[in-house]
Amino acid sequence: MNYVDYVKPAVGTLLQKLKLDKKYVSAKDGNLYYINEQGKTVEVRDFIGGYGSLVLGHNCKPLVDYARQLLEDNIPVHDQLSIKKYTGLLAKAISDEIGLHTGKEYISTFTNSGAETVEVAIKHAPFKKIERAERHSGPGTQKPERHQQFDGEREYTGINVQWQVLCKF
Repeated sequence: MNYVDYVKPAVGTLLQKLKLDKKYVSAKDGNLYYINEQGKTVEVRDFIGGYGSLVLGHNCKPLVDYARQLLEDNIPVHDQLSIKKYTGLLAKAISDEIGLHTGKEYISTFTNSGAETVEVAIKHAPFKKIERAERHSGPGTQKPERHQQFDGEREYTGINVQWQVLCKF
């Protein structure tokens, strides 16, 4: 079995022992499907759901239809050095939604994976530590060293971090 031999031998062996070593051939809504030894399609209810990435289910029809439309419209995907219209619209919607509760504006950093999200959180942690130290420092206390960044409209203060849904200063 290629997966067990060349991808994740320990996980593959465990899945075999637990009888969870299915090779799924399709997925729809909250179900996965595999072909059993008799050649019959077997439906399996997916309660894990990609650990949250599939909150709307596998191959959610409205999302699939929208993705197809975007592909047919030739929407740019990897236009890295550009102003991304749809990313900006999503970031504004997030800022507006959170701002309803806080009265502030926010900046978003979007990530592609759980690992990248953890990396952003780790880079953000020193900023929060400095923010807490500044809040609790009294007169005469040495303030943490900071640098400033100005984007033409707003000024940000931090220590070489990526911002994950961070308040406007």
